[in-house]
Amino acid sequence: YKRQENTCSYPDAGTDYLDDLALFYRTTDLRSDTIGKTEIAGDQHLNLYTVFASFGADNPGAENLLKDAARNGGFVDLNGRHLTGFRFGAALPFSCGVAGVTLQGNKWRFIDRDGKVVSTKGYDEFHSHADGLACVRRDSGWGYVDTRGNEPFGMEFDRTYTFNSGLGAVVRGGKWNFLTLEGELISDSGWEGAFLPAEGMGAYRQNGLFGYANSSGAI
Repeated sequence: YKRQENTCSYPDAGTDYLDDLALFYRTTDLRSDTIGKTEIAGDQHLNLYTVFASFGADNPGAENLLKDAARNGGFVDLNGRHLTGFRFGAALPFSCGVAGVTLQGNKWRFIDRDGKVVSTKGYDEFHSHADGLACVRRDSGWGYVDTRGNEPFGMEFDRTYTFNSGLGAVVRGGKWNFLTLEGELISDSGWEGAFLPAEGMGAYRQNGLFGYANSSGAI
């Protein structure tokens, strides 16, 4: 390993520049039957992590936070307590009190703030929770999962999108629709297209014209 440092090319007066670049490598042997032993023969994986740190006087804790992430991985709370350790293949930010992670077999599940795995079912694709629901895919079926691991609307959609202000865009049978938090579809027949909802309103397209809908229906 060779360290190489380059001078930042941004002007001195700039505010959006790279303050530090760190390359962290883990040398601990992760094979369960070798923990605590030395001079171990054989191969093991070497995981490399590139950590980009951009911070300034208005956020003095960012540097230490990123350095800690490089050294330890996993999640750390505001008190510096490590919640989960170094056991995930991928991890998403916490949202609605839970965070999506990959475990064995690269299936997505999610954990709570104590590091406990909440969901018993694995997913092939996972998007962070919003309005208490995360859109997920298992095989070819899409649906939603709540923060307790329940799938309130089944996995019967062709595609689902993240909820916003009580509405989620879904596709089934080639038709777009909006789904409420209670599981009600706004349109009986669906639309040709739609935009993702924002501020409680979603735009849709039908017969070349556009309209809006909220959780109470088309307006």
